[in-house]
Amino acid sequence: MRMTRFLLPGALALVAALSAPVPAAGLPQRHPMTGPSTPPVIAAAGDIACSSSVASPTACRHAQTSDLLVGRGFDAVLALGDLQYPSGALSDFQAYYQPTWGRVKGITRPVPGNHEYGTTGAAGYFDYFGPSAGEPGRGYYSFDLGTWHVIALNSTCWEVGGCHAGSAQEQWLRADLAAHQRVCTLAYWHSPRFTSGSVHGSDSGVGPFWEALYEHGADIVLSAHQHNYERFAPQTPAGLPDDANGIHQFVVGTGGRSLYSFTSPPLQNSIVRNEDTFGVLSISLHPTWFAWEFISEAGGAFTDSGSAACSGQEGSSQVQEGSGRLSVHLEVNPRTVQRPGKKVRLTAAVAPCVPPGERDIVFQRRRKGVWRTMTTDRSDDLCAASIRRGVRRTTRYRALFPGGAAISGVVTVRVRG
Repeated sequence: MRMTRFLLPGALALVAALSAPVPAAGLPQRHPMTGPSTPPVIAAAGDIACSSSVASPTACRHAQTSDLLVGRGFDAVLALGDLQYPSGALSDFQAYYQPTWGRVKGITRPVPGNHEYGTTGAAGYFDYFGPSAGEPGRGYYSFDLGTWHVIALNSTCWEVGGCHAGSAQEQWLRADLAAHQRVCTLAYWHSPRFTSGSVHGSDSGVGPFWEALYEHGADIVLSAHQHNYERFAPQTPAGLPDDANGIHQFVVGTGGRSLYSFTSPPLQNSIVRNEDTFGVLSISLHPTWFAWEFISEAGGAFTDSGSAACSGQEGSSQVQEGSGRLSVHLEVNPRTVQRPGKKVRLTAAVAPCVPPGERDIVFQRRRKGVWRTMTTDRSDDLCAASIRRGVRRTTRYRALFPGGAAISGVVTVRVRG
């Protein structure tokens, strides 16, 4: 069962590796709950480079957004299509994309957009990226990143034999999902299934992708095409709310080309929208959950951050969302005790971090219908606290940060024996 949670709006660049190790551009800040093995972090955006090196306040900001990628220790950059305007010519990629986003080409895992096919067969795109773009004529592929399975798809359906049920790409997707039964799965392509954008609108043609991903418990879909930022609540392939099993979709068409407005009213599951800020989306890929942060170009004020559990993970609930709000995340290990009295460790983290001596994280357990506070031992890191407690009967726990009015999801520890 999927339950949504929100936390970690601060800088979460964490170093791990792709299935083949990639040298990081810099060492990022690490979160205290990650332990010795830290999760990978990706950056994503689409609709990127003009065929010009001259930026205006509202267009051709690809140099500025590329500055957000260099030296931040990202493990992969997911380039969400329409990477080089107007037609994806190789000469334009070399002249405009290469000096900007090309600085992280070595860790870029792209998908093509419709503009790439302004050149026959997207030849400039495939020539520029080489094997990283997948097989020419297909442009879809997958890879593992940390504990996550990541799937790159081609939404320029008419160029690859369609995206309909039974098409070569849809059959490949289903086979790939069946062969990679991971706890957490992320997929990305160019044209969004759902958007409140005023220019292109939602693309029902990629609906079969959603059907397959939903059936296999996928967690995140990233798209672009609509030149703005939009985040949706978890939803079904039909666009119905589904907090338990729905997919989180982010539209990140903010890579630099230009910006589009939204329709009014927005789609029913649209939570956050922005139409006036260029930037990239950062996502840290933890083994059973993920945290995101929209990073604006220099001078931009907009941000959006939070986190959510992957499909099948319990012990979390929606707490906070949006910019600059405190949130708390609770982990308990183990969650099942084989004999009464065995101790478990509760670890909670608040984000963003709080200066020392101001307030403490508080742990509570539920007894006879009442939440009761337990003593807290603060860790040596400002973000987190942990305690060990013996469990004699099945017990529910939560963590609070009273001064910030933030509360974690509830974790149940079960006792057997």
